[in-house]
Amino acid sequence: MKVSVDKLSKVALYKQIVEHIANQIISGELSAGYQLPPERQLAQTLGINRTTVLNAYRELKAEGLIDSHVGRGTVVLERSTPAIHATVGGNEPIWEYLLSEYTKRIDNDSISDILELI
Repeated sequence: MKVSVDKLSKVALYKQIVEHIANQIISGELSAGYQLPPERQLAQTLGINRTTVLNAYRELKAEGLIDSHVGRGTVVLERSTPAIHATVGGNEPIWEYLLSEYTKRIDNDSISDILELI
């Protein structure tokens, strides 16, 4: 797993970590069951605060890309949908894949209307 952060970037560090890991999961570089490093270890490797890594892992978990259990660590989840770059008819992205599972579960009429239109 390759993760790097640019401390001078305007993008929050945790978002940089999320982007690196999510891209590796979506591309298949990190397969289902891959054990991510513990929060403390990754924080130490990157020279950042553990809370930053914790926030990144929480975001990835909310997006349905990883799962964690005390004592067992954090692992990449199996993807049940096509790759993010897949398209319908070669032109249109598969929007259901681009929207996180968390977003799909939100019980809000406005969001439901938008998702229905998509």
